[in-house]
Amino acid sequence: MDTKQILEHLFGGRVGYVFLPYSVPQSEGRAVWKESRAFLWPTEADMIVEHLSKGGVNQYFSPQMYKYNTYRRTECLHEEQEVLWADLDECDVHTVSPKPTIAWESSPGRYAALWRLDKPYPLDDVLRACKGIAYEYAPQGADKGGWDATQVLRFPGTKNYKRNPEGDPGRLLWADNTAYSITDFPIAEETTDYPDVTDTIVSTSIALPEWVRQELKRETLPPGADRSAMLWRLEHAMLEAGLPVMDIVALLWPTVWNKYKQRRDGKAQLVKEVLKCEKEYVEQGAIQEVEEGESVLPEKGVTAYDFPTFLSQKLSPPRWQVDRYWTLNSLGMIAGEPKAYKSILATDLALSVASMRPFLDVYPVYEPGPVLYINEENDAALVQDRIFKMAAHKGLLDYRKTEHDRLVFLRDIPLYVQNNEGFDLVDYGWRDAVEEFIKDKGISMLILDPFYMMLGEIDENDSSEVRPILRWLSSLRQKYLCSVLLIHHYNKSGSEKQRPGLRIRGSSVFHGWLENGLYVTRQEVEGKVKVEKEYRAFQGVSYDYVTFILKDPGHLGYTVNVGSAETTASLIKERIIYHMVQGGRDTITAKELVDRYGGSMSGTYETLEMMVEEGLLTVLKQGRGRGSQTLYGISDKLARLRQGLPLEDEA
Repeated sequence: MDTKQILEHLFGGRVGYVFLPYSVPQSEGRAVWKESRAFLWPTEADMIVEHLSKGGVNQYFSPQMYKYNTYRRTECLHEEQEVLWADLDECDVHTVSPKPTIAWESSPGRYAALWRLDKPYPLDDVLRACKGIAYEYAPQGADKGGWDATQVLRFPGTKNYKRNPEGDPGRLLWADNTAYSITDFPIAEETTDYPDVTDTIVSTSIALPEWVRQELKRETLPPGADRSAMLWRLEHAMLEAGLPVMDIVALLWPTVWNKYKQRRDGKAQLVKEVLKCEKEYVEQGAIQEVEEGESVLPEKGVTAYDFPTFLSQKLSPPRWQVDRYWTLNSLGMIAGEPKAYKSILATDLALSVASMRPFLDVYPVYEPGPVLYINEENDAALVQDRIFKMAAHKGLLDYRKTEHDRLVFLRDIPLYVQNNEGFDLVDYGWRDAVEEFIKDKGISMLILDPFYMMLGEIDENDSSEVRPILRWLSSLRQKYLCSVLLIHHYNKSGSEKQRPGLRIRGSSVFHGWLENGLYVTRQEVEGKVKVEKEYRAFQGVSYDYVTFILKDPGHLGYTVNVGSAETTASLIKERIIYHMVQGGRDTITAKELVDRYGGSMSGTYETLEMMVEEGLLTVLKQGRGRGSQTLYGISDKLARLRQGLPLEDEA
């Protein structure tokens, strides 16, 4: 049976949107979850088949039917559904009654099943029936938490890469057209897809360790605390004490340690986590004892250095990652009005940092590195088209002529792009996945475009809600030396007379948080913007007028012109000094400088000769004839800077 036939058995004559997320295995740690987009069934059946053809990933599907295309599955479920499902795990599907309409082995010895219903039933009744199946067969190994409203199952016949990097084969066992009445199944008493957990008072007839009681009563989350680790410890400690699962859920739900509280399906997720702990308890026969006093909280203590000790530390001063535009390992924003070329500016920056090509054809990249660009606004095809145009313009495409055509070869540039996968800064699963990716790939710059689309249900005007997000982003910089760049909008009510940073939409903490601000304003000429710059470590370096010219989608053509308020000669001189002193170079030619930093040969040559007259450089070999380059060397005067000394002896 081919993929399309399996899809027809799974979704049949139903009409609506279907979700088919997948996860990408990693060499270390858990797989990265990809929510993917919704597909309209049956109109986009061929596109679903193509989507499922991805190799090397774990393929899943949601058996439910959805009303519209969104990345929040809980918001768009149809009020009536026509199938039941079960993640049977180690429960042999052949022993289940009634016999499933469709059954498959997700990996050797693990099963999943789906039952077609004779008519649509209310979602609440469907969930009760699914829970009834899960609980009836839990003693045989079925997943007790596999009944929630947005449950996903492994797609029949696909490989399972969870335990085997080569992939354990899955196989379809049978598929027919049998339909059942919902009365043929055990019905659970609960009527919702999560337990009714309210602000339960921390009291129980079962004795709990004192440290557990104190953590349950804690009102604020300590700085630097690991919520996942503490939640795990609390769950295991309460299971060890003998508390029922639903009591544990009720006690944990209102606490500061509950990392699921902001999610719409948070209660269901917390239930699943506690059930997973319970399953581990049963399998292992015991829970690792959590001693009183053990904690995942950072030890507190003042770490202060006295005056001479602090000043004698060898700390690297702030420096440019991209000359005059972006400071190394900084936190910042590109902010401006809608349709002000913010994303184009960010894309040029991303490609420049990843490839070491000059930013906007003018500003050199001193510290190149891998870039992760997460886009939640623009269509993937548009993003690809822009990157293709810029890559061609920056000389990052290789061409090879054949007898009949010209082939394009893409260079291996460390730019990673994620498009419209539902990235949510409030979702701890997404946070963990991004952090693992940054660590694994050595990401030097993370770009989030646009910021407001990634805030989930957070109110961007409420500093108490925004601050934890910014604190987490700051921790990425601290732990991985990774710049974080947010693309954001201006307030609609902001005045053009205000400082640009004060016009950023949302809480004022945004402006206080950033160290690097680029503020973009459209000009009357199409494609022309004014880019104002603001830095914490450096004085603002005036502004640029930047003009972008892009050909229509599908055609190569990208031109950028920069009209800067800075003096060209002084800018070139500063780059040469940086190159010789910080780069440790003893010799240089005009061609090397142009290849490295951009600019014109004539302007670079004039600046080099001026520096010879000033005694900063020496001429080691005079260029003679066409194509011959004059070789310049570092002077004793300039060499003093390498040793941390002033250019001239103090009188």
